[in-house]
Amino acid sequence: VELCGHATLAAAHTLFTSGMVDSDTIEFMTLSGILIAKRVPETKSSDNSKIQDGDVPGKWIELDFPVVPIMEDDAERISSVSKVLNGTSIVEIKKTATGDHF
Repeated sequence: VELCGHATLAAAHTLFTSGMVDSDTIEFMTLSGILIAKRVPETKSSDNSKIQDGDVPGKWIELDFPVVPIMEDDAERISSVSKVLNGTSIVEIKKTATGDHF
C-alpha cells in the first residue's frame, strides 16, 4: 500500500485499543518497506486529563518509518535552486534514489 503516516497511526491505534493485537509491536508492509508501530510508555510530562474513551493511559504509539535511500542531485538542479534563492550558496542537495518520496 502507499505509505501514509496518519492512516498508519490510526490503524495501529485501532488495532492496539480494540485488543485485536496481542503485542506491543505491529509491522505494516508498505511500498516503501516495513513500517513498525510500537506501543511505548508515555513520558511523565504528558497530561492524562485529556484521555478519551478507548484510549489506553500510559501508552503512546511510536512509528519507525522505512528508510528511503538518498543520492546526490545533479549539478544543473543545484544551480537552478541557487538562482531561485538569489545566488545563495548551496551546501548540498540530495534526492531520493527511487521514486518521488517527499
